[in-house]
Amino acid sequence: MAQFIDQIRAALPAARAQHSINVAETAKKLAEHHRLPTGSAYIAGLFHDIAKYRTPSDSPQVPDSINELWASYPLIWHAFAGPYILETEFNIHDSDILSAVRWHTTGKDNMTLLEQILYLADYIEPGRPFPNRSTIEALSFESLDRGTVALASSSLSNLLARGIAIHPSAVDCYNHYQKKLGNAESKQIIRILQERTIQ
Repeated sequence: MAQFIDQIRAALPAARAQHSINVAETAKKLAEHHRLPTGSAYIAGLFHDIAKYRTPSDSPQVPDSINELWASYPLIWHAFAGPYILETEFNIHDSDILSAVRWHTTGKDNMTLLEQILYLADYIEPGRPFPNRSTIEALSFESLDRGTVALASSSLSNLLARGIAIHPSAVDCYNHYQKKLGNAESKQIIRILQERTIQ
């Protein structure tokens, strides 16, 4: 993995590279805890933000259908563009890793376990300053689905409060896992989030 870390340090600013390493370590721990393969989780974590400092104008390998997202969703364009950059510049073609990178910001309905792990790890890595980070971390280690409902709910609330456009996949993510857990458990998770954020 050392060569991948070197590539990340060369490709990203120091703070973003460190975040990526933190996400990789967190994804690995989350995978280990849930008895899932760790290699793909670590690589996906390292490379998830590879397009963070790119734009459509300097990413000719990204198709127009993806670049069209820039106008409405500039904050999450990098997630959708990332797989194309990974394939063309870093020779990473593992479809599971590429899909996890694609959905790490919005989530979506019926994610693979690797997609869930990266979605959660990006938020709960220990360098994040979010007030509810540790609560969502605890829920994620209890259950990937509980963590996903917590993060999806928190993300939607944050985006609404900030007046930022919400990608449909983020709504699909919450609806799918809320339905999977059921109303009672979902309400309990949201109540835990609210109580622990206030404390």
